Amino acid sequence: MVCLVGQTMFCKKSTDDGYVDFTSKTDNYCIIMRKTREEIMAAIVDIIQEQLEGGAGEIVGSDYLTGDLCLDSLEVVELVIRLEEMYDFSIDDGEIDPFYDMTVDELISVVEKFSS
Repeated sequence: MVCLVGQTMFCKKSTDDGYVDFTSKTDNYCIIMRKTREEIMAAIVDIIQEQLEGGAGEIVGSDYLTGDLCLDSLEVVELVIRLEEMYDFSIDDGEIDPFYDMTVDELISVVEKFSS
């Protein structure tokens, strides 16, 4: 994915070590911002906390989206859509059902897989 914003070009690259690279090129400079598992987790936690208006308490990787965090089906869909937009990947509508029974860790793995 390449996106030109003003004079800055952002390029998304996949890597062999499990990271998602976003390269920003301005003039002759190149900045690489890697999205680690921890950063993806932080993004997921932020979205869930926003959805539940801060009422989710501590969120850990083993928490189930619907079981432990009590997200309803619409909130799970909204979470997936926001992650698709953030990490530039797409999940077909017919493939959303498994997300209802996922843990946060499993969701992170999906983001890593589809965004690389």
